[in-house]
Amino acid sequence: MRGAFILVIGSWAVAVACGGSTATDGKGTGGSATGGSSTGGSGGSGTGGTATGGTGNVTGLTACDSPGTCTLFAKNCCGGYCDPNAPLSGWQAVNGSKLQQLESQLCQGDIACPGCMSYDNPNYLALCRTGQCTALDLRTDELSACTSDGDCRLRWGSGCCESCSPMGPDSLITYNKNANLEAQVCEPNGGACPPCAPPPYPKPSLPYCGPDGHCRITIVGP
Repeated sequence: MRGAFILVIGSWAVAVACGGSTATDGKGTGGSATGGSSTGGSGGSGTGGTATGGTGNVTGLTACDSPGTCTLFAKNCCGGYCDPNAPLSGWQAVNGSKLQQLESQLCQGDIACPGCMSYDNPNYLALCRTGQCTALDLRTDELSACTSDGDCRLRWGSGCCESCSPMGPDSLITYNKNANLEAQVCEPNGGACPPCAPPPYPKPSLPYCGPDGHCRITIVGP
């Protein structure tokens, strides 16, 4: 099935026809395109797909000095990928204050993006570590390291504030409850989270300590 892609020129997006497919549930497979850049667009949801481009110089754009200052950029310059399980290597960690500079530096020329819906992987994070913004997968990071099932807890998303609204099961994460995830994803003195209780987690979902020594989620019951 042919869909549409987004032609990005600088910071402007223009809809153009291209190959690819979009499923009725919002997830689909997109075509690929070649651009003159390797990263761009925030790690948020929106249109996106697969695209290939050149590499760029990110020197000075990844330095950080406090938690909550880093973000992820999709290297396809399309804001994300059709597949939420796209590899972590498709993302660039960058200081949020350097976001526009990185985009203008690495996303030059015309970038063709498949017309599919992209989804964040809540396990992908950009954290400030040893003075550098670092991309990591929560499922293999020290934040999810465990020795027993009791070490693990569930959470809606990996943002600073846990969501107050119901979310889909794909937004559920698990990590070590003693790791203080919030201290690494929230800016110091960045303000208080809304005074609300997170929605109940799906009852069939339980956190456990996997054989690899990291927290995992299992679905139990009918």
